[in-house]
Amino acid sequence: MQQRLQTNGIRHLDSSGQQGVFCEKTFRFVLRRERSRSDRTRRPFSLIVLHVPGRQRKNSHLRLLNVLARRIRIMDVIGWVGPGSLGVLLPETSADDGVRFLEKTIPLISHVESCSDINIYTYPEPSESDQNPIRRLAERSAGAGSSLSEILAESPSLPLRLFERAVAGVALLVLSPLFLIIVLSIKVSSPGPVFFRQERVGQKGNPFYCYKFRTMRLLSKTEVHEEYFSYLIQNPVPMKKLDNSGDPRIFPAGHFLRASSLDELPQLFNILKGEMRLVGPRPCTPGELEHYLPWQRARLDALPGLTGLWQVSGKNKTTFDEMIRLDLRYIRDRSVVMDFGIILKTIPVVIGLFVEQHFGADAAAEPLGDMSNIDGGHRAGNAVETS
Repeated sequence: MQQRLQTNGIRHLDSSGQQGVFCEKTFRFVLRRERSRSDRTRRPFSLIVLHVPGRQRKNSHLRLLNVLARRIRIMDVIGWVGPGSLGVLLPETSADDGVRFLEKTIPLISHVESCSDINIYTYPEPSESDQNPIRRLAERSAGAGSSLSEILAESPSLPLRLFERAVAGVALLVLSPLFLIIVLSIKVSSPGPVFFRQERVGQKGNPFYCYKFRTMRLLSKTEVHEEYFSYLIQNPVPMKKLDNSGDPRIFPAGHFLRASSLDELPQLFNILKGEMRLVGPRPCTPGELEHYLPWQRARLDALPGLTGLWQVSGKNKTTFDEMIRLDLRYIRDRSVVMDFGIILKTIPVVIGLFVEQHFGADAAAEPLGDMSNIDGGHRAGNAVETS
């Protein structure tokens, strides 16, 4: 049934031609557009998601769609959220109004369709005290939605995930001699652990530990770098690295690792664990996320990546807002072809960055590495860096 309705993207549900059902790809675009509008206008919207058993008859599906079409306003939208999941977007609708809509609609749809679960999402998310109506409704007959990011988050297909993990595994084997050389150089240059792990924010806001090679001396102070990064977020200035001018916290081998982005290679373990992808937005820290505006949090819809569109598009010559917009553009337009192109561009960008930093050439952009890779204050392989 869903496949037939998605053939042309939009199919009308009633004779008036006023209402239609969007295919999953189009409906997700509409949801993101509504979220952007809400960020600008500060007006909330609600999303009702009905989980429809696939075993139901086609006529039953059609009756459900027509009941919903007669209940919604001209500004509301119906579309598929996923296989067997039908969404009703209610613009300019608060959590309370969304609950009232659902309370009036449940008796009507229960006569034509058996829904295994019903969720309601509101954006911006209601505060703890405002969630009581949703919880009361959940106790009666519907499931309370956790977050709109759960709906808008898009993960790669299973074959692509398996392929990227296989690539990461093969890369770790092939690069094992290089890893050994890096380990020895770090041990000779600075006492302490070779690797460190740093808490980052992944897809849907889920925390994870990002792995890197240590490039700074133990117990290096991070306050200056944290203040600098906060300044970059709040001001339209290029995101240049502090360590480009010579940071005394970085030991000799660390300068080379950072300039060549080899310090990022341990993130192949994150890809192997499914926490990152080869290509995606740069993972931010929890402290950085606190400074984000609502529209900037949309970059959490995707899994973070080892490299990305921003990294190969003039990274240290762009502002923070430009970085976010490049990430959002990638999330909107991403494809296998786009990912492959970014990976191919990363190699010459890495070389260009290294030449620029060591020989003063005018390279185009910085690759892989983060703007403020602070890995001071390591203890037992853990880091407190802020980028």
